[in-house]
Amino acid sequence: MSSSQQDASSILPASGTAVIYGCGGGGINLAKRYDNVPFALGIADVKTAYIDTSASNLEGISDVSRVYTIEGCDGSGKKRDENAEVIVKSMPRILKDLPPGQFNIVVFTASGGSGSVIGPVLVAELIARGLPVVCIVLGSEESAITAYNTFYTLKGLDNTARSTGTPVVMAYFNKTADIKRSAVDKEAHYVISALTYLVSRQNKELDTRDVIHLFDYSDVKAVTVTPQLTLLKVYDDREKVDLESPEAFSLGCLLKSEDEAQPKLFAQYSCAGYYRPGVEASTNLFFAVETHALGATLTHLQQLSATINENEKARIEGPAFSSGAEKTGPGGLLFG
Repeated sequence: MSSSQQDASSILPASGTAVIYGCGGGGINLAKRYDNVPFALGIADVKTAYIDTSASNLEGISDVSRVYTIEGCDGSGKKRDENAEVIVKSMPRILKDLPPGQFNIVVFTASGGSGSVIGPVLVAELIARGLPVVCIVLGSEESAITAYNTFYTLKGLDNTARSTGTPVVMAYFNKTADIKRSAVDKEAHYVISALTYLVSRQNKELDTRDVIHLFDYSDVKAVTVTPQLTLLKVYDDREKVDLESPEAFSLGCLLKSEDEAQPKLFAQYSCAGYYRPGVEASTNLFFAVETHALGATLTHLQQLSATINENEKARIEGPAFSSGAEKTGPGGLLFG
């Protein structure tokens, strides 16, 4: 039988391409897990790209052509403004060397100095080019500087969404002193992997525009939510969707069969697709998009940031043993 005579249902479209950008140390460490992902039916054609201000986190990357180290920098030391100007100027060159995919996943920590700038600048540039993007963001409140950076990183992402009229969708994971880093990384890894199934372009009844509108609801008439920083939660249990994300206004379902039940949630926008035969997927996946749950996170970080500022103002300096004007010897030594 010639290819033209084959049943159309047996002809798979080409895999969608997904680029996972690891930005800064934390983002790179997560993106490395997808380095040289072997082809599998039902998963997007995944490429990884790594961007940082130093080479401290690049060990083990198989293809150095997928790495961009910003010239003239050697880390940011958790100071977000340390290399911000050069990062912005470098972004067109970065995307020339590390081209975007049909779908893009930008992974970064909100608490550091490099990834928390590289990631949002990259997201803004992808939005400006009209390219689909979802962020995987790791926040932290282990110290004053990490909480402060996290709050202003998220605030900046919200500003990008509101100023461009395009939602910035992120899956957010918060690291506190009593939560292991490996646990946070595991949750983030799960969401990234789920997205590679969703955007594969090989799911029945789920086309590219369905997925785009799931995350970019700005021109979906039925959705009345203002474009803003928006939260993505991924579940493998439909009952958890109804229990934990009752305020979700956009919902995507990727199911094992047409007979699988969907959440009871009545979303303003929804789409559903089904794994094709031969796809090694063991669970249903539900992608809930909302803004409600994000409010508590932002309020908490804002209050934490205000407390930090109050503590700084109230702090009493220690006694001055030296005026700083004494004559010193070599190495700043003082002699009586």
